[in-house]
Amino acid sequence: MSVKKILEICCTNNNCKVWFQSPFFNGYSYVVNESAFKGLKPQCQICGSMVTVTKDNIRYRMVNNDIMFNKTS
Repeated sequence: MSVKKILEICCTNNNCKVWFQSPFFNGYSYVVNESAFKGLKPQCQICGSMVTVTKDNIRYRMVNNDIMFNKTS
């Protein structure tokens, strides 16, 4: 059973609030270091606003590659 870890960021725009995959995460880190994201602002794929990353708007999502089951943590 192969499990992939995806880091997602929540858009901070009050009208959007969509979770999208982080362009800065390579899938090998098991701990999110908030200071590593300092100064980096990804662009929301839905509304286009620039998002400031904080510990409150990031999460990991576990994706099982063998079956189509996703678990958000």
